[in-house]
Amino acid sequence: MANSDNENGYHGYRYLLDTADSRQYAIRYENGVPRPPVQVFAQDQREAKFNPNETIFAFDDEVEVKLPPAAKTPALAVVAYQITTDASGKPNNLKSVGVEYDVKFAVGTTSADVTYTLTAASKAELQANGFDAKFPTDFTQAIDPNDAGITRANGRVAISPSLLKNLPFPPQQDSGAYVARMSIESASEPIVPTATTKPATPTTTTTTAPANQNSPARDFNKTSSTAVIPTPPERPKIPDAALEQALRAYGVDLTERAVNGKLDPVVGRGDEIVDSIKVLSRRKQASVCFTGDAGVGKSAMFSGIAQYIADDQDVPDALRGARVIELDLQAMNAGAKFRGQFEERLKPIIDGLKEREGYFKGRKVIIAIDEIHSQLTAGKAEGGIGRIGRVLGEDGDGDAAFGCFGRGCQQGRHAKRHRHSSHQFLPY
Repeated sequence: MANSDNENGYHGYRYLLDTADSRQYAIRYENGVPRPPVQVFAQDQREAKFNPNETIFAFDDEVEVKLPPAAKTPALAVVAYQITTDASGKPNNLKSVGVEYDVKFAVGTTSADVTYTLTAASKAELQANGFDAKFPTDFTQAIDPNDAGITRANGRVAISPSLLKNLPFPPQQDSGAYVARMSIESASEPIVPTATTKPATPTTTTTTAPANQNSPARDFNKTSSTAVIPTPPERPKIPDAALEQALRAYGVDLTERAVNGKLDPVVGRGDEIVDSIKVLSRRKQASVCFTGDAGVGKSAMFSGIAQYIADDQDVPDALRGARVIELDLQAMNAGAKFRGQFEERLKPIIDGLKEREGYFKGRKVIIAIDEIHSQLTAGKAEGGIGRIGRVLGEDGDGDAAFGCFGRGCQQGRHAKRHRHSSHQFLPY
């Protein structure tokens, strides 16, 4: 059973997910002692506050999955929290304890559900720690019966462990605490609640941020209201949790690194970066391929683009708050022994972004593929196309704003000869 952080001297932030709505919280621990929780995010602005005399139930965003034989049945271990507020709406009491939920799947031909049930031992643990009797004891979530993690053979149904690990918990929090983490970790100063009721007097001291470490605007994670954001599908073929997992497993979020000041400066490429931003902000055919001799700075261009977006200076509304994800082709190739295995890892990312029209959780996604020339002909059978072409060739509209890099003049000729990439990527 998971342990609460005040038992092991934990120092840092923990991120909580509300069990009833979209609210996300952060708690700063100092040597195992928690500070009052702060609310960081809520999709509905009407929920973006603590209410007077409220009892809030939440879970830590880090969940441990227990599978047989370590457990008799699949189970989730997580730290449960109870937050209560006073008459003025300020948190005045915090309790936490580790609990476990048994997991059961009900799979039919046209529908499938997963049910989480609090164990009897966890119920007793909550009661012993003074938790309210209204703490949720079960959750039910509908899942896609045709999910790749569900296999049927000889009248029996098998569930892949990866499916259980990718399911959101609690179910309505399909993106985990990603937004809360970004808001806290990208802040120039720690967000810590204070006991004073009056705000501190602002000072007029002006500080200059070091090069390439400009702090982002406070509304960095919010796309401008003037930009038209497509409505996400109600039941996407690729769930949000699976898409986020694939992006984190096979990609590097350059925008997140830029926000944290972890990218090196890109010097002398200002005009090229602005031109690339114009191409990427197009509604259609928003893709660009950088070609040139070795050492001219092709791979550094997307670091410059990510930093440009993170600095939030003269960024088009369509790209404000965008995520620049650089795919790791080596990780995708690792263990791909047979034809088609590479495409199976890449297609969930491409298809997931395509059905969301290039947006994920309200933010534009830009995919960067380094050394793309190595994949234009890799895996190519006689009379066929390469492995990248088999996937990108289906996405002729360019909705996901794919960016890619070539290397050397000969690699530029590879891209021009490739019938799928030649009309999708603007050579630069």
